[in-house]
Amino acid sequence: MNWSRFAAASILPIVLATPIVAFCFRTGRLLAGVTLGSGVCFLTFVVFAAWEFGDALGDRRPATAPDLFTMIVVYGFVAMVQVMALYLVRDAVEKRAGDRERDPKWR
Repeated sequence: MNWSRFAAASILPIVLATPIVAFCFRTGRLLAGVTLGSGVCFLTFVVFAAWEFGDALGDRRPATAPDLFTMIVVYGFVAMVQVMALYLVRDAVEKRAGDRERDPKWR
């Protein structure tokens, strides 16, 4: 496994999605922020999975090699964890916005 590529797949989607999601969250469009952020995470997953598959074809390895499948699944798992974290952040933002709307006496 290429560890530098794995590190890029772990960090790059967060760096790309953060400004988009932050803008959507500030304007009150939580669903749009989560949808766009998830799209960025899954798009980078597809790019990195295709990159691994292209490297496998370039090395003349069989495309059904178990190690190739494992590497692609690892990228999918990274994307899934990133989307889960995005939903957790959205939940916290939504709860904070709801608390702001309530009277302080009822908190």
